Amino acid sequence: MHNNPPNDSTTIFLAVTLTLLLVGCTPQVRYDANVQPGWVTGASEKYPAARYFVGKGNASALDVAAKKARGALLDSMPEPVGNMPSAVLDELVQQAEVVDAWQDTNTRQHYALVVLAHTAAARVLREQLSELDANTRQFIKAATQGTDPLQQIQFMHNALATQQTRTDLLLALQTLGVETSKDPGVWSIIEMQTHLKSLLSSIDVAPRTNGDSQLASAVVRGLDAAGYLSKRAQAHYVLNASLQRSGMKWEQGRFVEQGTLRVELLNQQQKVVGKAQWPLKAQAEQRLMLDKEMMREVANTLHKQLAEKVLGLTAK
Repeated sequence: MHNNPPNDSTTIFLAVTLTLLLVGCTPQVRYDANVQPGWVTGASEKYPAARYFVGKGNASALDVAAKKARGALLDSMPEPVGNMPSAVLDELVQQAEVVDAWQDTNTRQHYALVVLAHTAAARVLREQLSELDANTRQFIKAATQGTDPLQQIQFMHNALATQQTRTDLLLALQTLGVETSKDPGVWSIIEMQTHLKSLLSSIDVAPRTNGDSQLASAVVRGLDAAGYLSKRAQAHYVLNASLQRSGMKWEQGRFVEQGTLRVELLNQQQKVVGKAQWPLKAQAEQRLMLDKEMMREVANTLHKQLAEKVLGLTAK
């Protein structure tokens, strides 16, 4: 089978298509369908790896080849940069440029070359770090100047949640040879954890279970284990707890029962400021032990969910 070279109209169409892909890109590229660029099978001399992230892709359509090249660009990045959150990687890809393309007149395959200068990548990462630090400062301010203890705790949790991404950004910038200075408004992780512990220690909660003595005992154990059982005449909060049980069943040689633990957290004005529910499952070889196992699940669930979080929720 003989493949004919493209006619003038085909060449013009390819050139126009490439121009559309390269709108806004600098520098403007030269297109020559008769000469295979060196970068197709080797490294690009014009965009060395020492200064650029480079991606190459090929496909039967030029836009698909460019898309594959952008994917290959991400794969070419060192681990600290390539492991950034998807939103950061998307921004990096947006900054990348299609700087050259070529079509093999025999196979009809299109090839695309996409590059991103290290300096451009560093600029994106610095912008992301600046935005993250601004958000963290706001969280810290809200956690230290607010009046609602639960909201203060939530804001401090939010501030701590930003720190892994911040560490990753700093490491990625370091990989690119960029020095960064510490933001004086952003606390260290130890400072945040210390303040969170202080906030948590100021909380105390009284249980309310509407006369269910077994449930009341389990809730008291859970609150006590989490460190929030009130010993004052008037607690900061009241924890309304209820337990819906499915009824006992016999399954695979054991007594089994499902349950749903529901709680509401009320402030001193009896306003609901938090609520949650958790599925429970208890099982025992002896029927008389099933109630005990269910109450153990209640206590353990409250301990786990309340510890360091105080439900981790608000009424909003």
